[in-house]
Amino acid sequence: MPVIISSHLRSKRGVFTNIRDVKRYEGDRHYVEGAVVITIDGYELMTERHWDDVDMLWALLVQATEACRVTGAGETYFPDQPLLFRVERLPTGRLLIALGTGDERRATTADADEFYRALAAAGVEFFHWHRRLVKGSDGYPREDALLRTWLRR
Repeated sequence: MPVIISSHLRSKRGVFTNIRDVKRYEGDRHYVEGAVVITIDGYELMTERHWDDVDMLWALLVQATEACRVTGAGETYFPDQPLLFRVERLPTGRLLIALGTGDERRATTADADEFYRALAAAGVEFFHWHRRLVKGSDGYPREDALLRTWLRR
């Protein structure tokens, strides 16, 4: 199974909706509640349970993954909770991707190129949605542009 990454918004009632199905957004533009769901080879690494300020989370995931591309490892904490996302290059052309802290750590590996492409495609989709539907958003142009370079490789 491939790397599957999607973005979901969280309603005030705690219901999650894939951004593809969201036609209007009237929530707080400074704190967009949602989740980035990451499934790798059938393993659910990040789920809706790991929700946070999803636009800030996306920016942080991109930055941590770019650090891995450049230096071999990158990590970031979620915006508003003590969850650590870490991605590390392995000598086999794969990445070790981990989430959590202490005893609640989840981890798996993925083909590096496949993970970068999947993250880039889902991130570009999210930032496009964000620019279009969140009033006053600039759509994180730096992170969006960086992801687009990953798709061209």
